[in-house]
Formats: sequence, structure tokens, C-alpha cells
Amino acid sequence: MTEIAKSVLGGSWTLVLGWILPSSLGWSLFGFLVIPSLTNLDIFASVSSSSASNQALVLLAASVILGLTLASVATPLYRVLEGYVLWPPRRAASMTEKHVLARRAAKEEVTKARGAQGRLDLRGALALERFRRYPDDEDQIAPTRLGNAIRRFEYYSYDRYQLSSQLLWNQLRATASESVVKDVDDARAGVDFFVCLLYVSGAASVSALLALLSPERQAASLILAFIIGAAVAVACYRLAVVATDAWSSAVRALVDTGRLPLAKGLGLRMPETLAQEREMWQHVGWFLGYSFNAGAVGNLDAYRAVDETGEHDGGDEE
Repeated sequence: MTEIAKSVLGGSWTLVLGWILPSSLGWSLFGFLVIPSLTNLDIFASVSSSSASNQALVLLAASVILGLTLASVATPLYRVLEGYVLWPPRRAASMTEKHVLARRAAKEEVTKARGAQGRLDLRGALALERFRRYPDDEDQIAPTRLGNAIRRFEYYSYDRYQLSSQLLWNQLRATASESVVKDVDDARAGVDFFVCLLYVSGAASVSALLALLSPERQAASLILAFIIGAAVAVACYRLAVVATDAWSSAVRALVDTGRLPLAKGLGLRMPETLAQEREMWQHVGWFLGYSFNAGAVGNLDAYRAVDETGEHDGGDEE
């Protein structure tokens, strides 16, 4: 089924893996355990009575449609899990404070676990793993574990280089090597998979609970669907947090190795010192992130690349 979807989508394997495949798993759970209790509805009755091949086609079509739909609203889906959307302000604030304390506790545990020559025992290594899933700056702490795990690499480029990777994300991808960009896409697909499966399994669990009101309900199957869906949703959240480790490494590699081609693509030359580079990227952020300002232009002129003829070189041209 996934091979068919892959060919239909023109080889966009990350979309298939991240959104289509988990959608098919959610539909399968719904189809096997919930639909038998909804045969009083014509649409589900016709699916239940159709041949196995027709049911497979329906599953494929429904998976592709649902997967594409969820992929198109990926940002708000992530925002909810990160604690930025649909969270009461007081709840978000209390959860943020909880994670600030958890980060400090992990840091203290790492410090205490350091033995001779700064080596960590197993307990300290696990504490370091937890600590590294938080942003470097406590002011960037988010209300949820997933929010912090993602925020750590969103903030990385600005913390190290004063380069806003979110503002310059498309430019970074356009100038970075294809292998690094592919690593980022592949790593994100792993997180997308668990996020999508969380939502679809959660939806299947809720639908099973509602189906208990149906006159043709099969209580045992519906209770089983509810338990499986809820358990899968909880597990997927935890796995999504862990999967951000690969995503974080890939994004950091993109930033670290993509800064030079990005500067060249923007017609800028890299300064001699890191302090000067941080200042340059800060000026780039001001220039691109706000309305046009002549002062911002003047600040960037000092970093404009100049070719051998003395003219400003905006990059290689064919």
C-alpha cells in the first residue's frame, strides 16, 4: 500500500512515512474495531459489506486524503503539542515553571554524577540526555517536553551565531548541500510519524468511546479500541520526544555547515572572527525581519562581498 502511495505522490517518501503511513494505521484500527459497531450508518455498512480489494482501496484513499490533510496543518498540530496553542495561560505558565525546575534538576544531577576526569556514570549520562532536550536559555523553556525538545534546536543557531534559522530557513535550505537537507527531512519524518499517529490513534480512541452510544455497539471491540488508541497516543508522544534527537542533530549540522554558503548566497563575506560573524547575522536578521531601514543597509554594507574588479559580488553566476 505504501509503495502505491509513494508512486502516486511522486516519490515524496518523507510525506508517505510521516503522514500517510500513520494515517493508514489509524484507519485500520478504526476499521477493524469501530466500524462493525456503526453499520447502522449507510457509509460504513457499504464498506463493511464490500470485497477485500475494495476495502483496501478505500483504506488507501482514506489514508492518502487524511495524511495530506494532516500534513497541510502540521504547524498547528505541532503547536498544540508544544504547548503554544489551546493551552490556558495559567496552565502553560505552571508547566513552563515545572520544566524550568526539571532542567535545573537534570543539570545538578549531571554535575553530581561527574567522577574522575569528568566522566559520567550511567545515571549521569541519562540525566545529561534529559538536560540536552531543553533549550540552552531558561527564558526559552516551553510548557511541554516536546516543545522544549524542538525549541532547543530552533534556538541553537541564534544562541551560537545570532542567526535566526526560522527567519532564514528557506535560504538555508536553498544554499546548503543536498545531503544535509535530506538528513533534516528524513529526521523530521520520524517525528512527523509519531505526531500523526498520536492524533489518528487518539481520534480512533475517542470515536470508539462515542460508538458505545450506537444501538449496534460491540462493547468488547470498542473498549479494546479505546484502550489501544489511548495507549498508542501516549507512547507516540514519548517516542516523538526521543525522535527529536536526530532532528536536532540534523538541524544543527545544517546551521553549522550552511552558514558559509548562505552568506555567499546573500552576497556577503564571512568576517574573520566569530564575534563579527554574530554581529553580521544580527544585522541580516534586522534587515530581513523588519521593514526596510536605511540604517540596516548601512550596517550590512561592511560585509558585502567584493570581487577582484572591486565590484560587489552577489555570488556565482552562470
